[in-house]
Parts: sequence; structure tokens; C-alpha cells
Amino acid sequence: MCGASSGYERQLPAPIAPQEEEKVEKPSEAIGTDSRHSHPLLALSHQDGARHRQRVQVSAPAPAVGGFSMGGCMAMHVAYRNHQDVAGVFALSSFLNKTSAVYQALQKRDGALPELFQCHGTADELVLHSWGEETNSALQSLGVSTKFHSFPGLFHELSTGELEKLKAWILAKLPGEMERQKE
Repeated sequence: MCGASSGYERQLPAPIAPQEEEKVEKPSEAIGTDSRHSHPLLALSHQDGARHRQRVQVSAPAPAVGGFSMGGCMAMHVAYRNHQDVAGVFALSSFLNKTSAVYQALQKRDGALPELFQCHGTADELVLHSWGEETNSALQSLGVSTKFHSFPGLFHELSTGELEKLKAWILAKLPGEMERQKE
């Protein structure tokens, strides 16, 4: 994105809050590529002491996308609205608004959808566990294959157990990664 923001803010962190479409649309469209066989990466290099950024295309399997909290929400927007060719989506302590454009896009979808891996702490007071469950159920009803993991007593934070499950899921999704991990 070459310095552009890839996130957005919500006026109210609740599923019933209206989605602010203009704050989601531009970052969601700007991330990734439409090609099934090459994906842009942001390459950083140091040349004559100056830091330079450039987009490069690489031939590779489709990446998995994801994030924590609003990063997970953005990942769902990126994958299910604009880039359904990704290997998978992970959303940790995340939810979608009840009127999310993701749901509308999935109603019009054509083809296979990436699997969703979701984790959520039962003690999360910022993004309630029930909001994550509701998002998961709504996406399942629209044809998304999901894995939902609850973490008892976990607040709006990451845990080692959560990250271990995520790592195993990523390694299973990305061909060749399991072999590289064994080396």
C-alpha cells in the first residue's frame, strides 16, 4: 500500500453499529491482487542509506490473510469481498457488523471460498465472544467453512495456545511450509 493506511476505525465497537463503507472499501480493495498466481509483496530495500519501497510480483501459492481485532475484520473484507483466491483467512478476537458488506458480497459469490480460522477469548470485554460466534455462524450460513476456537478466561489479547493453533492451521494451508518447518 506504499504508506497508505490499511485499516479503519469504527464509531462504535458493536455488531449493530452501521458499517462505515467508505472507511472499509478503499483499504480492502488496495490490499492484494486479483491474480491467482502472483501476489504483490512490499519489498523494502536500503539504497545509499535511503529506505525504498516497491511492489514486486512473486509466483507463489495464494497467501493466507488475517489479523487481530480490527485486523481480522479487515482480513475478512479483503478475502471474502475482493480476493477469494487466498489460501485462508484468520480472525482473532474479531467480528463483522450485522450489515457488513462481506455478507452482501458472499450472497453474490461464485466459486469456492477460503476457510475461516477464528479464535476468541470468552472473557473479552472489548469484542464480546458472542459477537465472534455470531460472525462465524453468519459466514457459515453463507457457505464459508469455518473453524472456531474459544479460549476460556482470555481477554482481548493473544495467548500461546491460540498462536500454536494458528501456526498449525497456517502450516496446513500453505503447501510446502510444513516441510520447510522441519528443516
